[in-house]
This record gives sequence, structure tokens and C-alpha cells, in this order.
Amino acid sequence: MQINIYNQEGKVVAKEEMKELAEITTSDKKLVSAAIVAYLSNLRKPIAHTKTKGEVRGGGRKPWRQKGTGRARAGSIRSPLWRGGGVTFGPRNIINFEKKINKKAKGKALEILIGDKIKSNHFIVLENFSVAAAKTKEAINLLKNILPVGKGSILVALSKREDSFLRAAKNIPYFEMTPIKSLNVYQILEADYLLTDVDGFKEIKKLFD
Repeated sequence: MQINIYNQEGKVVAKEEMKELAEITTSDKKLVSAAIVAYLSNLRKPIAHTKTKGEVRGGGRKPWRQKGTGRARAGSIRSPLWRGGGVTFGPRNIINFEKKINKKAKGKALEILIGDKIKSNHFIVLENFSVAAAKTKEAINLLKNILPVGKGSILVALSKREDSFLRAAKNIPYFEMTPIKSLNVYQILEADYLLTDVDGFKEIKKLFD
């Protein structure tokens, strides 16, 4: 199949060849789901933390004698039954949410999601992303020429940093830029459009070889 290369005016100036895309199967969907769950799980940082009876300060002395008072037996004022005591089965920050997914499976998940963007015509390759001035208006005009701006979020994945375009587009709320090497399944799934340049497309095409 052929992928169109557009200039900044939105006109096709070249075509790139890539292999035909396979249909997405149920197992492909499960793989993508596993990759996204692993990605989100690895972002989780356990913050909530409660102290157990042994960690709460104080309570070393027995509050009253064992027998003869008529009250229930008590060994510490830091018992979970007491106000200000420890917490039973509370959240702890020692839990590990990390999930592992091998490199091959991660690459396959990326291939599936990018392939879906290509099939739905939501994958666009530009000659370059350089702008004359690092102004938001310049970036919006460029994007307007190639896709319906405001109709969805845009993810731009480049093989090398394009500082002028990044400065121009950083104030656009529906825009995000990332290096090709950092591209992940969650970003692609969340974005409505995936954009790249010719060099970036060559890097992406390696996933399908």
C-alpha cells in the first residue's frame, strides 16, 4: 500500500510504500488491552499510607490493669479499636503495581494501533514541521491545512526534536508532541490523529517489517 506525503499546504508531494495491513483480530485487541493496562499500571505510584499499631507513636504503657476495673482488657492506647490508634488493613505505600510486557508484544501493540490510524485515515505524514516563526498562529495554520483542527486531539511523533514547531504549538490544548522512541500505546489510543514527518515515518515503518 502507499502512504501520501503532504507539504504544509496540504498537497500530496510524494508517496511512500509500505506493506499491506492485516485485519485486527480478537487476539490483537487483547494484546493492545494488555499493553495499555501494563503502561498505566507502571505509572501508578502508591502514595496513600496508613500506620499499623506498631508504627503509631505512643501506647507503650498498658492503660489500666488487666483485672478488677470492670472495663474491657486493653494493652495499648494505639490499638486499632481506639481513636488515634493504628489502622487495620489500610493502604500501604509498599505495594508494587508494576506489570511486565515483553518488547516484542509492546512493538506489536504499537503496530496494531498505528495500523488502525492508517486505515481510518487518521495518520498523516508531512514533509517537515518547520515554521517561519515560533507563534501559535503559524502552528494552527499549518495544522488547518492538513486536517480538521478542533475536531480531535493531535499527537505529533518525530524522530528528532523540532524546537520551532514545539514552541509554536505548545499552547494548543488538543496538541501533544513526542519523540518516536518514546511513543507508547496509550498516547496513540488517546489521540484522534497521529502525525509525523518523512524521517519519523521511516522509523514507524520498521514496526511493520
